[in-house]
Amino acid sequence: MNEAQECDLVNRIIRFANKGMSITPMLIRSQAFIFSEKYELKHNFNKDIGLASKDWLKMFLKRHLEISKRKTQLINPARAQKLNRPIVSQNFEEIKEKTNQL
Repeated sequence: MNEAQECDLVNRIIRFANKGMSITPMLIRSQAFIFSEKYELKHNFNKDIGLASKDWLKMFLKRHLEISKRKTQLINPARAQKLNRPIVSQNFEEIKEKTNQL
């Protein structure tokens, strides 16, 4: 991946975080694989499991400090009230659309 492509991948991951998804190492590795396959980038990721390697992730996170590992916290009661089926369904539909656009 060149710098511009990595920047696109970083923005994609940040959009997932802004939608409330936990940014886990598995999510980043999976998104890197999907991104590389979609844009037919040359890579040595594991095609059987559809993930970038742990070594790739380590180097990627060193290059992009704006993506950080965060510890989950207890949910605020006011926020918990918004976790009803229609709102959650809408969020998942938006995530699906974003994934398909990239």
